[in-house]
Amino acid sequence: MKYMKKIKTIVEENVPDEFQSLVPKRFDLIGDILILKIPSELEDIKLKLAKAILIENNNNIKVVANKVTKVCREERVCKYEIIEGNRLTTIHRENGHKYKIDIEKVFFNNRLSDERLRVFKQIQPKENIVIPFSGVGPFAIPPAVNSKITAIDSNIWACELLKYNSSLNKVDENLKVINGNAFSINKMFTHKFDRAIVPTPYGKDCFLNVVLKSVKLGGHIHFYTFKSQKEIRNLVKDYENLGLEIIYYKKCGNIAPGISRWVFDLVKKH
Repeated sequence: MKYMKKIKTIVEENVPDEFQSLVPKRFDLIGDILILKIPSELEDIKLKLAKAILIENNNNIKVVANKVTKVCREERVCKYEIIEGNRLTTIHRENGHKYKIDIEKVFFNNRLSDERLRVFKQIQPKENIVIPFSGVGPFAIPPAVNSKITAIDSNIWACELLKYNSSLNKVDENLKVINGNAFSINKMFTHKFDRAIVPTPYGKDCFLNVVLKSVKLGGHIHFYTFKSQKEIRNLVKDYENLGLEIIYYKKCGNIAPGISRWVFDLVKKH
């Protein structure tokens, strides 16, 4: 987005030369909320930065928020400080759909838009799909236009917003929302699914063994994991030993030095 480059320029222009190395390298725009991570050394000028950003980007940005904690708790949410504006809720648009989001109550990664579209394009009409860790629905809403979707999340706020979003996008007849522990998936259903889309939280790789039991033979699994490059070769072998055929895998975002998010498109063979 051109205006995101413009924001970086605005920030650089308003930061004294001696602090240029502290200029945030990443900015996240969720709906009309711009999220910055401002170091304590720039505390005295953060209001000036926010005002400059809003003046130059008033059509796209209405709120500037400072991320003050890392992702925490089971819900994978952060704490934010509003610098300019008066809310932390917004309507985010992605790939032709709309999502109501409260950034302080639910997890949402705006950087996976292209990846979610890639997965959606593989889905055939009338599939029966399960989506654990579904959040507010960016993986669930698009295929619910012509497939049956079961979405599971332990965060009650995410479930309430997903219900709202399913109605907002007119797919509520095809989308079932369950507020519960995804690790209990095999106790929830007697039938098996054609496909599972699993945006796995960090450190929950053991969930693959759980969701496998809920997918039909020949069914598809899109599984996300956080690994270093050197771990991938052994991971490929592990998946093959589980009876999975690896159709495709790729890196789709860095989360820490040496650690990336990876997606594996898998087919259950036995």
